[in-house]
Amino acid sequence: MDSSLWVLILVIVIMNIAMAAFRAPTIALMPDLTPSPLRSKANGIVNFMGGLGSILFYAVFTTLFTEEKGNIYTDFPVASIIMIIVLLILLKFIREPRKEIVQPDQGQQDGPIKALLAVIKDKEASTKLLLAAIFLWFIGWNGVETYFTLYGTEVWGLEKDTAAQYLTYFSLAFLLMAIPSGFIASRFGRKKIILLGLVGMFLMLSSATLVGVPWPTVAILLAIGGLFWALININSFPMVADMAPASRLGLYTGLYYFSSQLAAILAPPVFGFAMDITSRQAMFPMAAVSFVLSFLMLMGVRQAE
Repeated sequence: MDSSLWVLILVIVIMNIAMAAFRAPTIALMPDLTPSPLRSKANGIVNFMGGLGSILFYAVFTTLFTEEKGNIYTDFPVASIIMIIVLLILLKFIREPRKEIVQPDQGQQDGPIKALLAVIKDKEASTKLLLAAIFLWFIGWNGVETYFTLYGTEVWGLEKDTAAQYLTYFSLAFLLMAIPSGFIASRFGRKKIILLGLVGMFLMLSSATLVGVPWPTVAILLAIGGLFWALININSFPMVADMAPASRLGLYTGLYYFSSQLAAILAPPVFGFAMDITSRQAMFPMAAVSFVLSFLMLMGVRQAE
């Protein structure tokens, strides 16, 4: 194997470790700074800003840094500099609540291993059921995202670029619904709204299975799916945060990201293997089943809000 490939792999690994090291603690600041009734609204704003940043990145970076302009390798260092500046702003202007206010339930904080074992051994299954539900709905949608382009080209006969562009409808709808979904959950309850989102995603995926001619049906279905996905995604982390003792908020944030990232890792091989032994048409039914299972898991959650 070429040595440059090993260097690239090493850089990617280091970058992901570095991002993981600050991502979970940064996100954990949101529930630290926000009272429980406002966490869904706050998380909606956080996700909206993240989605807006992604759109700006693709709009600006793909225009300024191109192979034709001869500066294709400039985007990575520029993005790194921006990230460092943002982290410095975070350190300068964001003030964490004082420890004695954030952690009234424990005089002494457990170590990470002891705290994790306490979560695993807890007789109340709500936390474990919620994390399982999060894993299942992420593995369902990550599987669709991974193989949607392949499905579009082989089943619907689309061009590769055209198939990939269909997912834009999903992303834009999610972005538009990010902030409203937090307000809706604050009015009707997070668990009810997430269950509604799971039902909507199941119906969207089941309907997509029956589509023969993609335009405009698939675009409409994906846009509707993006709205329902926002109901799920915006309100799931605040539910996890509400279950966490104040002294273990960082741990529970890490468990949330562990569940979602594990799903992102496992979805491609699981869906790929299943489609290899069956057919490409298995993609949407598999994802629909995962949302049914996550619905059942979430129904068992008692300590939701």
